[in-house]
Amino acid sequence: MFIGAITIGVLLSVCYSVFDSSIKVRGILFLDISALNKSQKYDLCIKVLSALRGYLKGDEAACVDGALKICQAWNKDHGLDIAGELYNYIDGEERGFTLYQEAEEDVKMIALWNCIIDSAAYICRGAFESQGAKYFPEPIELVDEDIFIHLEESFLQFSGNRDELDKMISDCIN
Repeated sequence: MFIGAITIGVLLSVCYSVFDSSIKVRGILFLDISALNKSQKYDLCIKVLSALRGYLKGDEAACVDGALKICQAWNKDHGLDIAGELYNYIDGEERGFTLYQEAEEDVKMIALWNCIIDSAAYICRGAFESQGAKYFPEPIELVDEDIFIHLEESFLQFSGNRDELDKMISDCIN
């Protein structure tokens, strides 16, 4: 009985060891997004946009390209006024990431759009803040550090490849 309880306890337990910006779960090393600073998180968002853009074609790809271009420019110069333009890429009335996502039926592609929206929204929030904005469009108002939990879950739902995400995080650290 005692041995059975120990075995069940071992099977149910998940051991976490935090090392700088990584977490070790049952001997597998995962990089921890929450350990990144804001600048590194902006870099990660740009890497995610760049990586996922490759899965898109036509107007969808062009829309992500446009957003990616202004995100990269803003990441080099936080004084640029890109918040409104970036927000239009996210939630534009005629074309925007949310419209593409809502039109999608494939669960994996919806997850891809979640990643794109989360990444662009995090940068958009930063751009509004750097302009000294006191008020934000409602979807951007809701953006905080917890967006990376959703981003990570969506990325894994889309790609199923933890190594790809860890490589992007690692590139932001180094």
